[in-house]
Amino acid sequence: MSDAHRETRMSERHAKACEAGALALDRIKPETGAARLLRELAGRLKAPKRETAKQPQSYFATQKEEITRKALGAVADAQARFEAGELTGRDLWVAVDAIHDTVSGLIDPDMTLLIYRARQELKEHATR
Repeated sequence: MSDAHRETRMSERHAKACEAGALALDRIKPETGAARLLRELAGRLKAPKRETAKQPQSYFATQKEEITRKALGAVADAQARFEAGELTGRDLWVAVDAIHDTVSGLIDPDMTLLIYRARQELKEHATR
């Protein structure tokens, strides 16, 4: 698998996770700022990235990419469980809060900020 193909697949997965997070936020409180930011990020991730001469040509994802993928996958999984009725709004907030605390500083600052904003929106609307 080429690096460009792998990056496109990773971007598509990240974009799907962002869109899933936006849908979860819209269900709790429609038209939140965090949902809009998730959708914007999903749109940016769908665009293929350009390769430069300085980028390493590696078959395997970097550790940061893998942690980001796992974190966004965990957020998407929690959102899917919330939609299926397995989690309450409070449970969803706790899950996103734990994910944020775990990956903060290990992934890209944009992704950390995205998860943080989703966490804050969920916290405001989670049932006590």
